[in-house]
Amino acid sequence: MDSDNKLGFPRPLYLAIGDFGGSDASFAPFARNAIPDDMTGESSFDNELLPILPAIWYALHLPSTRFDLLEVSVTYTHDIFFEKRKHFIIPIPAKALQENTFIDNLVLQNDPILILSDDKHFETAKIASEKFGFALPPVRVKDLNTALLQSHWERLAEHWQDGWPNGLEFDKGVPNFSALSSADGTSVALKRIRRMLGDQSELTGDQESDMYSSAYHLISRRAYIDALSVASQQQRDEENVLPDKDGQWNKAREAASRSVRFPMTLALPGVAPRYRKLVREEQRKAAELLAHLGVSLEADGSRETFHEENQVDPREALSLMVEHNTASDQSVGIVADAVPDQAFIALADLERYWVRHSGNVPDPVKESRLRGKIDKAMAGFWTEEMLQLVQRSTQIEAFTNFPIGLLKVPGTTAPLAALRPITYHPIYPLTRAFQFEFFPAQPIDFSSGLKVLVLECIPEEDPVGQMSQKVWKDISDRLSTTYVPLSFEVSRAKNTNELREQVAKNNPDVLVISAHGSYDESGNMARLVIGTEPSVGIDLGPMPPLVVLSACHTGPRGSGAVSVSDLLLRQGARAVLSTLVPVNVIHNASFMQRFLLYLGESIQGTEPHINVLDVWHRVQTSNVILDIIQGNPKLFEWGWSPEHGTPPVMEFMQKRSVGNMRSDRLYKAAEALLLEIALERGQESKVRGWLKSPGYVPESMMYTFIGDPASIRLKPSQLVQKRVEIPNTQHLG
Repeated sequence: MDSDNKLGFPRPLYLAIGDFGGSDASFAPFARNAIPDDMTGESSFDNELLPILPAIWYALHLPSTRFDLLEVSVTYTHDIFFEKRKHFIIPIPAKALQENTFIDNLVLQNDPILILSDDKHFETAKIASEKFGFALPPVRVKDLNTALLQSHWERLAEHWQDGWPNGLEFDKGVPNFSALSSADGTSVALKRIRRMLGDQSELTGDQESDMYSSAYHLISRRAYIDALSVASQQQRDEENVLPDKDGQWNKAREAASRSVRFPMTLALPGVAPRYRKLVREEQRKAAELLAHLGVSLEADGSRETFHEENQVDPREALSLMVEHNTASDQSVGIVADAVPDQAFIALADLERYWVRHSGNVPDPVKESRLRGKIDKAMAGFWTEEMLQLVQRSTQIEAFTNFPIGLLKVPGTTAPLAALRPITYHPIYPLTRAFQFEFFPAQPIDFSSGLKVLVLECIPEEDPVGQMSQKVWKDISDRLSTTYVPLSFEVSRAKNTNELREQVAKNNPDVLVISAHGSYDESGNMARLVIGTEPSVGIDLGPMPPLVVLSACHTGPRGSGAVSVSDLLLRQGARAVLSTLVPVNVIHNASFMQRFLLYLGESIQGTEPHINVLDVWHRVQTSNVILDIIQGNPKLFEWGWSPEHGTPPVMEFMQKRSVGNMRSDRLYKAAEALLLEIALERGQESKVRGWLKSPGYVPESMMYTFIGDPASIRLKPSQLVQKRVEIPNTQHLG
């Protein structure tokens, strides 16, 4: 539950309505199947959504919670950096306003504030606004301007005034507003943080000259608030008169500028060439069929037809999604250039190489060479500015179809996934991604415990299934003796019907599907095999918040495959863990065991992790020792041997790696620690030889988390609302 609701205040609700969604009045996906022939990496977007984009942009300038209107303490301003509070801005078809149950549910859970409408449906908006008790009269998109924004802030202050304790004051400042143009990803967040600081001046043209300008200005202000928070605390502790006494304020600002860190949201458009080719082929076949039937798409004005004037720059829709995310915690957002085709081609080559070696460890030299081709194709991504932002980031949310975690960060020996936790939001189709971003999903609280259901879906006669069944029994036995707050059930599903029944019966928080993965090259689809039945996910019924696919290549990206991992988000999963390539069953078992164990221990309080993404990154980066020893059978045997006491792998995990694993050289650091253990045991020469021949592959980096695992919390929110007026920046600057 978010901080507003904890204090009894529902979140403000904004509706953006228009003539989209077809004849279906429900809140459903608005995606179209067609793609323009000249697409250069963009995802399809319903052009009927274009008229409401300015409405969403405007609503982002309104309060995301009623606390946005208050004059608050610098401590509170600093604290909001650590908890997302997204605007509830919901794009819905105008016909949905006539569905009483649908709107009633939204109004019941939230605070109805404003309906923003196109011209055509304004009368419908007026009726609905009055009927459902919206606080402000509806407005037309064409009438949005700065004066209206000022009026809305003032009226909301009056509307919420009676609900506050006596003595609280509302901030009269309003974020600067400009008409929608291509937003840069951090614009709204910067405006919000400047408003908190009482800085309402406009940026000059040269300050907005490139995609990084707003990001750098926001970082500067976050550093300022960090310093102000430290100085304020020192003043209280030491009873100083001013935080800048004896130059301490300037020192605090300099220190904060060097140490400031922030979450980063990155939009990276791009569609795999193979996907575009297959879609164009489907378009051609459909056109031929319609022509044979005497139907002209041009004549009937079908929405499936793309015209130049109806095409949308996907950066604009992507920018709004990034802005929505970054405005929630005043973080940094960047909308980068599209992934080049050659990068997708190189990725597809890498994924195919792993598939051809399924069941065996790929040759490390060839695998590294293929990985290097991806890095070469993506060299343009690593501008000096991008590198600086990534280095200062704490985590990355990536709106993209490309697994950037595979990229080696310049100046390091490790891939990006080793350096930062990464969450992926697939952006094809773009309308679907747009819907997910603006869907009113609340954080999920697992702090009281987890119910885990493991469904073994590999036939019992299959050797892999037999091994998998044994592995899950071992995991179940071990977890049952650790006293972590996990309810753990292992069962079997022989087909999709049984899987649906088991999920409905057990109602788990976490579902682990242990199955084979299958890639249909002709249809370009990555599927699960439940028993002997292939599934793309939409036939599996409603999903719990967290789904773990313990299966091979369930989310490949090189060919732009329609993947089961993506489609499970449509079934209600908040986050899905999947793989880009086939993975080793023993390696995967270690992942699953440690992942579940750390989830439980984090809830219990014996591990510090706040959410599911934190736990995952811990497991992903600490499991590299298994990548290394898996490269050579003799090294693997030595690593698990108790001949000299504790097996080297266990000593590494439990003792040596703690505090000694630099993320920028993760694998090299792990090698060094392993050799340190070998040296003490008089076996350094042998281990060094096994490390070199034949080498190893970074299998742990071939997993991806999609959706929003960071919103699945393992500890309750600690954000406390306070009110102490922020000092004027001119006095302290």
